[in-house]
Amino acid sequence: MSTPAPAIAHRSVFEAIAIILSRLNQIGRELEIQLTDAASFKRDRLESVLQTNQAQMADLAAFLDRHGYKADEPAPQEPLVDEGVARIRALLSSLDINILPDIAAGQRSLLSTYDDALEAMMECGGSLDDMEMLRGLLRTHRRQLEQIIADLAISHRGVADHAANESRA
Repeated sequence: MSTPAPAIAHRSVFEAIAIILSRLNQIGRELEIQLTDAASFKRDRLESVLQTNQAQMADLAAFLDRHGYKADEPAPQEPLVDEGVARIRALLSSLDINILPDIAAGQRSLLSTYDDALEAMMECGGSLDDMEMLRGLLRTHRRQLEQIIADLAISHRGVADHAANESRA
């Protein structure tokens, strides 16, 4: 028995969620590469961000699967380009404490994709069966991202203060 195609009215919601998944996947690959060269003071923070993003991906992928929506796979050359950029960033960031603000910027970019999905839901008119569940899930994920961004800012300030104190000594 085949799963019916998603209704046209819901397609924009599914596509918005697929965009979030794509961005989470891209950011996850970059974080994994960063972890290979991360100094110990960054490793715990990076692992925490990656775990949260992976949990968000699993939630959203399960939602799309329940509704029979298959997100497009990234183009074969896309990961190579992203990996190359991420490896250069990892090399540079191993020498630089400013990687935490860069990671926060990536998380901040996810906020707009969540806003787009919430807007698509409003335009859909609430006709999706589990619309309230999805709205709650997206809002929860968005709050998690806001917390990650705030935590990264605090961590960066602490690392920057420590580096400044060491340079004075």
